Amino acid sequence: MSTPLLIDVNVLVLGSEQGALHHQTAMEWMSRALDRGDQIGIPWHSLLGFFRIATNPRSSRRPLPPDVAWGLITGWLNTAGVWAPLPGPKHAGILGELIHKYAIHADGVSDAHLAALAIEHDLTLV
Repeated sequence: MSTPLLIDVNVLVLGSEQGALHHQTAMEWMSRALDRGDQIGIPWHSLLGFFRIATNPRSSRRPLPPDVAWGLITGWLNTAGVWAPLPGPKHAGILGELIHKYAIHADGVSDAHLAALAIEHDLTLV
């Protein structure tokens, strides 16, 4: 069995936005992963980021209506093998180490948070 995965918001956004540069690749990858029954962690950070971007007319060429975007989220979460990993007791320590080691700041904070989740839960970040 493969290592469980942790999905970044960009995979969700690209997979749902028709016409995006890597839409087809992201959509097909996600469909295959779900069909195979891969263990897929989609943190709330990614789910809410997807909702924010996908429904925003300034961020998306074809913004989704809120009920459609929420339907995608609930559909993903109701798929076998998909869950929303949460920060555990080691998260703050791991995140702090990443911040200090790599001088994380500004736009890198969200990525560091996902990296810390991946490390804590032994997941492969996608």
